Amino acid sequence: MDLRDPGVSLLDLADLVEGLPPGCALWRATGGPMAWSNEMHMLSAVLHRLDVLTWQNTGIMQQKPNGKAPDPVPSPPFKGQEDAKVSVIENKRARRLARRTHEPRTG
Repeated sequence: MDLRDPGVSLLDLADLVEGLPPGCALWRATGGPMAWSNEMHMLSAVLHRLDVLTWQNTGIMQQKPNGKAPDPVPSPPFKGQEDAKVSVIENKRARRLARRTHEPRTG
């Protein structure tokens, strides 16, 4: 199948994308849980279990009874999520700056 052929239908392309394995270049480019291969998910789970065991056995848990166990490593964010977070932070900064510059001066 030639994907450059204008006769290829969107349904055919959707079927091809559906069959892509986790961790392939497309999923890594878009982010999210599918950006990691199955092996990466398993390694992340092993790392988290080791972190919890270390947390339990080093006495940190006993020193801080309400201490929170280590969080698992999060999977990569979706591509637009990081851009949206940056945009929200930039908007907040711009609003704070606008308030400071428009506040009447006292003194």
